[in-house]
Amino acid sequence: GIAVEMAEDEIAAINIAIGASYAGVRSAVGTSGAGISLMTEAIGLAGISETPLVIVDGQRSGPSTGMATRTEQSDLLFVVHASQDEFPRAILAPADQEDCFYLTAEAFNIAEHWQVPVFVMTDHNLADAQVTLEEYDLSRLTIDRGTMAPEPVEVCELRRYEITPSGVSPRAFPVVSKWLVVQDSHEHDEFGRLTDNPEKRVRQMDKRMRKLAGMAASFPGPEVIHPDAATMLLCWGSTAGPVREALEILRTRGHDLGAAVFRHLYPMNREKVRAALAAKKRLLTIEANYTGQLGRLVLLETGLATAGHIAKYDGRLFTVEDVLARVVEMLGEQL
Repeated sequence: GIAVEMAEDEIAAINIAIGASYAGVRSAVGTSGAGISLMTEAIGLAGISETPLVIVDGQRSGPSTGMATRTEQSDLLFVVHASQDEFPRAILAPADQEDCFYLTAEAFNIAEHWQVPVFVMTDHNLADAQVTLEEYDLSRLTIDRGTMAPEPVEVCELRRYEITPSGVSPRAFPVVSKWLVVQDSHEHDEFGRLTDNPEKRVRQMDKRMRKLAGMAASFPGPEVIHPDAATMLLCWGSTAGPVREALEILRTRGHDLGAAVFRHLYPMNREKVRAALAAKKRLLTIEANYTGQLGRLVLLETGLATAGHIAKYDGRLFTVEDVLARVVEMLGEQL
């Protein structure tokens, strides 16, 4: 029951997936940062047409082709803003291979429930590793196809972009129902007809952007390890494993450290993130990028500023030894 198409390029791949989703099929594409660059215009198409889509980004070192067989975590702020203008999207980050399965299943539900593109941020380290796992527990999974318009008695034009309090409008699949469904890449009225009317533009823009608050409210905050610690290491993706292990070693040496693992990166549940982190003495990011992109996103979303960034951007994964050495180097006598 699964169809896989190896398209000729990333532009074709994402447009095939958008078309399949419009026709009623749960759809996803997989690529790396360079492929996301090629997909950005079509990501905007999914955004304005409110077409559900899952996009998996296996991050690697860049820019451009960079080190194509090496790992990094440097696409986060790019995918937050990918494509022109503003529209809602969600970003999830699995911390290990088990997370990859369950969070991707959640990504499909988010995409269809909120009718948005959803990014699943993995990296070369996760994508290329082999691990042994317990069999997946399918009883944990549900399928949420979102809000569907009830089938009409006669052929009828669907108000595909009906203004609603949540921002989510009932959808239907063309050809297989009696609804006439109109979608395209332009700004539109409630029926999907092209318009540049200023009042209709504002109503549609407000409708779409209301989804951000709804998604954020439904998302959890970070997983906090040792919540009573004064200094917290903020991490995401495959860096979480080495951080978790190094943290326990440092604590056995008497260091007052904890960690916060972010899986639901955007939009953030501001209240839950602040509740978890606001009272801490010191927040540090530890990421496989130069600029501390998670810290910048936390500041943007919550107003909480980090005190430093532990960086690695040589294309190699963080090891436990890296974390131990770099945390001690950054904090020195403060530990």
